[in-house]
Amino acid sequence: MAKRKATRRDTRQGIGTRLVEYLRGTWYEMKKVTWPTRQEAGNLTLIVLTAMLVLALVLGFVDWVLSQVFNLIISL
Repeated sequence: MAKRKATRRDTRQGIGTRLVEYLRGTWYEMKKVTWPTRQEAGNLTLIVLTAMLVLALVLGFVDWVLSQVFNLIISL
């Protein structure tokens, strides 16, 4: 009796098995992460919000200046 050649379908894992492996691996990697303390997270959040505010003000000012310059050019 001849042996049947393995097909690709026979060697593939099911989608459910691969999903479970992925989730287990993800869970394992997440346990290795060093998470910031509540204080550090709060401080970092304030830094980001402050940087966003400063950048918004700078960009707003540059926009206003360029708008004034273009209005001056157009009115000539």
